[in-house]
Amino acid sequence: MPLIVKPTPAHPEPPAHKIMPAFATRFGPKLAGEVAATDRLVRVNALTALCDALSDPEQAHGCADAGVVETLNAHVSGGQDAPTRVLAAKALCGCARDARAARAMVDAATPAAIQGACLNDAEQDVRMHCYDALIRLGGGPRRGASSIVAAGYPKALVEKAEKESVGLQPRALDLLTSCLGNEQGLAEALDAGGIATCLSLLGSMEAAVRAAAGRCLAGLCFDMSAKDAAVEADAVDTLCALLEDPDLGARRAACAALVSVTTTDEGKRRMVPAEPRPRDAVAAIIALLAEPDAYLTTTACKLVANVAVHPKVRAQLREDKECLPAIDALIAGPGTDQDALVAQHARIAKDAVLWEP
Repeated sequence: MPLIVKPTPAHPEPPAHKIMPAFATRFGPKLAGEVAATDRLVRVNALTALCDALSDPEQAHGCADAGVVETLNAHVSGGQDAPTRVLAAKALCGCARDARAARAMVDAATPAAIQGACLNDAEQDVRMHCYDALIRLGGGPRRGASSIVAAGYPKALVEKAEKESVGLQPRALDLLTSCLGNEQGLAEALDAGGIATCLSLLGSMEAAVRAAAGRCLAGLCFDMSAKDAAVEADAVDTLCALLEDPDLGARRAACAALVSVTTTDEGKRRMVPAEPRPRDAVAAIIALLAEPDAYLTTTACKLVANVAVHPKVRAQLREDKECLPAIDALIAGPGTDQDALVAQHARIAKDAVLWEP
């Protein structure tokens, strides 16, 4: 019987819109080329694949070296369709997590390129991913924050924060906060009215907004003139009320901001108001000393050391039945490294409370 050999059918070419992986050094250039495709379906599928690939450092490096960041900048700032802009912004957020890709973002002037989309894009998801990307970029090496400041973000964010949708206000404030470690960024934010914006947003109904506004205010008050401006704008009363906020993040931020503003003499004097507050601020500070959160108790100890300089506040702290026992409990912590730091600040607070002229 003759041997019958059946021909093997040729493998069909995959459809153009299906993104097939390449390997080794070809991965980055191939995907970067597909991300830049004019065909919408190919482009969107490639951007989806890129977002997944950026979690792998080696693949992220290959894509960054292939120039994908410049393409993403162009898509975010000028993409005609929403899926392209959203996915490109999400990919930039992934780039910001990787050191080499983040460096490529600085070199490609990403903050300046996407500013219009970050602040004004009609798609909320585009703005969200842009904020997240720039917050990560600004939280890394100084070059990142410097590039954000150089693109004019501090002034723009002060103007945008109150107008932004409530869900994105915390991100806008956190991005502004990331600019404040830069001397130029701090000056621009103060000149644009950052203190008034933060104080206004401290009254938000959303806990995340209150917390972000408090963090931003604490950063702004690194500047001595900002401390004075905040005190004159009744920041002490506003922050004292937030010490009893039900949200931990808001309490943390309010306490940190109070530590900053009470380094001034007028800030200390404002702790004793001419008219009694609805809730006693000193009692609220003492309550923070018993919180289970180490960051909050450490900050509360710093606040006690600041405000105890005022004779009336010091007397109230000393006479309170819970203050010194709470401080002693912090000094006698279980002995971890974190407890040692808390205990160090608790000893300083105790010395301030017991000081005699």
